[in-house]
Amino acid sequence: MGRLSEALLGGWQFSGLLRWTSGYPYSIGNGFFFPTNWDLEGAAVLTGKVPESGTFRDSFGNPNIFKDMNAALASFRFAYPGESGNRNVVRGAGFFGINTGVSKTWRLAESQSLRFSWEAFNITNSVVSTFLTEVGYLRSEPRARLANTTRH
Repeated sequence: MGRLSEALLGGWQFSGLLRWTSGYPYSIGNGFFFPTNWDLEGAAVLTGKVPESGTFRDSFGNPNIFKDMNAALASFRFAYPGESGNRNVVRGAGFFGINTGVSKTWRLAESQSLRFSWEAFNITNSVVSTFLTEVGYLRSEPRARLANTTRH
């Protein structure tokens, strides 16, 4: 390659990172009921099949961890006095993301160079659910809303 073609076409570097994770485990709470003592609420007890979880929409279009909230809450019961309940039986939504980069270095002198770098993060624009609020507390009004969905 000649000097001009090397300066334009040669020496490019490409990089990338693919990240695919499972979701964090979550517990279903008893709400404002205290089976262990007056200090700790405890977790609900799983009585049926673990409900399907992931990222879904409820009837109002809000993001929700459960596909069918009523069926999910029917799979749990309040902990009896002295029981601590089941911890971390529900798994939240996972994360998928791709980061890429490209760079080119030009040699200016023997000990000097000029470097161009460009990086792009989360090019698929995947949503990350950072945490849940009111994770299906056993009440008459079912909720398991995803709060703080951010893009990384």
